[in-house]
Amino acid sequence: MSIDRELAEGLRQIGKRKTPTIAVEVVSVDKAQGTCVVKDDELQYTVRLASVINDNVERFYLFPKVGSSVLIASIGEDENRYYVVAHSEIESVSLRIENTQLTIDKAGIHLQRGEVNFKSLLNELLNELKTAIIQTPSGVGNFAPNNVVKFDEINNKINQLLQ
Repeated sequence: MSIDRELAEGLRQIGKRKTPTIAVEVVSVDKAQGTCVVKDDELQYTVRLASVINDNVERFYLFPKVGSSVLIASIGEDENRYYVVAHSEIESVSLRIENTQLTIDKAGIHLQRGEVNFKSLLNELLNELKTAIIQTPSGVGNFAPNNVVKFDEINNKINQLLQ
C-alpha cells in the first residue's frame, strides 16, 4: 500500500473514533514526567504530552504554555488515558537522543552532548582567539584591538542566541 493510501486510511480511521477529541485549557506542565494538567469546565485531567511514555529518556516534547488551549484524544479509545494532539501555544521544545539534548524556548537554544555545552564551547573558542599568539614573517603578535572588539561582538550575539 502506498504511503498516500496509508495516510488516507489512517485519517479515515481517526474519523471513526468512539471517544471525542476535547479542547481543554492547560493548568500546569510537568516537564520531568512529560504530562500536563488540563481542565474542561470544572473537571481536571492529567494527560500525556506524547502518546507513549516509557522509562527511555529519549523523547521529543512540545511543552504547551500554561493557560493555552490544547486538544486531547484518548489512547486506544480508553477514556481514562489521554494525550495532547494539538497545541495553540508552545512554551518550549525538548528533544533528547541518547546523550544529546536540544531545548528551545524564549530564552534561546540550548544544545548539549554529554558534558559539552555548545554555548560554552563557542565562548571558550572566542576567548582563546582573543589571546592567540600569531606567528608572522615579521614576528610574533596578537590580533589587532579591532579584531578583539569584533570577537566580543560575536560573543555577545552567541550569548543572546544560546542559553
